[in-house]
Amino acid sequence: MRLSRILGLFGISVIMMLLVSCSGSSSGTINPPAQTVSGVAAAGTPLNGTVYLKETASTASERSAAVASDGSFSFDVSGLSAPFLLKAVGTANGKSYTLYSFASGTGVANINPLSHLAVAEANGSDDLATLYANPTSAAMLAIKSGLTPLIAKIQTVLQGSLTPFGASTSNFINDPFVANHQGLDLFFDLYAISVNNGGVTVTDKARNNSVNTNLSDFLTNTISFTPYTSFLNTGDVCVMPFGASVVTSGTIAFSAVVVGLADQQVNWSVVEANGGTITGAGSYIAPTLPGTYHVLGLSPNSHIGMKVPVTVTSPPQPSPTVSVLAGSATQGTPIDGTGASAVFGRLGSLAVDAGGNVFVEDQGYLRKITPTGLVTTLTLTDSTTGAVIVNPNITSITLDSVGNIYAVSGFAIEKITSAGVVNPLAGSATQGAADGVGTAASFGWIQGIVVDGSGNIFVRDNGANKIRKITPAGVVSTLAGSGATGSADGVGTAASFNLIGAISDGIAIDSGGNVYVVEWPNGDVRKITPAGMVSTLAGGSGRFGETDGAGNVASFSNPSAITVDKNANVYVADGGYVIRTISPSGMVSTLVTPGTPLSSIATDSSGNLYATTEGFSAEVLKIAFQ
Repeated sequence: MRLSRILGLFGISVIMMLLVSCSGSSSGTINPPAQTVSGVAAAGTPLNGTVYLKETASTASERSAAVASDGSFSFDVSGLSAPFLLKAVGTANGKSYTLYSFASGTGVANINPLSHLAVAEANGSDDLATLYANPTSAAMLAIKSGLTPLIAKIQTVLQGSLTPFGASTSNFINDPFVANHQGLDLFFDLYAISVNNGGVTVTDKARNNSVNTNLSDFLTNTISFTPYTSFLNTGDVCVMPFGASVVTSGTIAFSAVVVGLADQQVNWSVVEANGGTITGAGSYIAPTLPGTYHVLGLSPNSHIGMKVPVTVTSPPQPSPTVSVLAGSATQGTPIDGTGASAVFGRLGSLAVDAGGNVFVEDQGYLRKITPTGLVTTLTLTDSTTGAVIVNPNITSITLDSVGNIYAVSGFAIEKITSAGVVNPLAGSATQGAADGVGTAASFGWIQGIVVDGSGNIFVRDNGANKIRKITPAGVVSTLAGSGATGSADGVGTAASFNLIGAISDGIAIDSGGNVYVVEWPNGDVRKITPAGMVSTLAGGSGRFGETDGAGNVASFSNPSAITVDKNANVYVADGGYVIRTISPSGMVSTLVTPGTPLSSIATDSSGNLYATTEGFSAEVLKIAFQ
């Protein structure tokens, strides 16, 4: 009896010791394993922000967790009622996001643009903020029952875009996800999905193409972009956007993805020397001259790069307003004065300086008009004798960047300082077509003169049927033209012109050194590069008229004067009464009809146009763009 009691007490003691040892705690409490909901929040790159989770309950509890640098997050949902609604708030690639996802129970629940779309479709509305504020049991259970088939339908709709990345069967909510710029994550790098205001927009970010549909119609569509066959190998670089367009001096934010590499560093550059600038962060600033340029993104890790084109266009022109700066509708003996009290004789060539002062040729004399309309006649003196030049006999003028005037007088070219001192530069009283230096050179009949940023002068030599170049040292050469009458494009003397006609300002030059001339016998506008390459910009083909259009589809009736602005937009006085504009690509349109014959036009640094009238009128017009 005693032995059995002793053995019984011993057995109880052993059991107690085993229970204590199994509990791992002297308190004897058993801890069950944690119940978690975890995943990755990403939208092209890991989300930088916070994830929130709400349970299904009449008074729903909310928990929050910071997103780790790789986009991962985790919640202990012990004691909470499933299913759960998740919300991620933060930024990715500099863009703000609020994205939603759903967890039927414990396990993986990623948050990304596709999870947001799936929850919105299951909810029947993209107003997920209201659902999150009040996740009723009925709404949450409805989403739970419909979510899995909806994920499959979304995969079908986007199959053509998901397949190249091996992601056509990826469950974007419940499958393990890594933000490593491969697979489904690479899809998010290259495509954007946004859901708002009852609509869904899917954008191919690299190609800048979008498809828009209603949320209710999305699942019945097949959204197809051109599949990616490149950017699929580790180290490949994809620069976005591809084929972007921007106005002059505008900006574009470029980004890049380096496939499969943790280090996404890209070195940015602009291929063309005059193609604009780009910062280390990919912020591109377009140049002032329209054209097609290229941005290069190069990975220093993979040594692979991608070059994308950028089209830079001129900003749209606002409606012009025509006003009279000085002069009146009646010609007369020249009188200085302000505005309409000033009188002009017969106006010809004009030019505008950096301060907005307008200089005009008036019956061989130089007149100056200030921005307020004050007209004065300039006194010119001979650089050798110091004597006042009584009859300057000027026919065409241009201005350089420091205020020197270059003028055509007879068969010679003169340089006139801001003090009015006249210095001979090239040519003489003798007519001819000889290249040479200073007075050894000769000109036929000069009708138009311009100067580039380096001080080189270009003249339209009607007598020689050539475009001539004069250096600051007075060295004269032929830029283009064989001397024969014609309309052949080509390089240098292989080209031919038809420069017949008394046109005082039939030549212009842009900031890139390209020269433009009008030819009224051919009814066209020609362009000559600094290398002497001659092409027809617009008009020609033996047709005359005032038809707008591209290139040789357009026609001119009587192109008589030409100028070009800082954005390489060309302006032509056509038929005397109309100003036409030509874009850098050769698109011709009618800008304004001042209602009076024009003899010359010019632009200022702000893009305003100035024109001189002819016939019975003698006015200097200002054409401003509001």
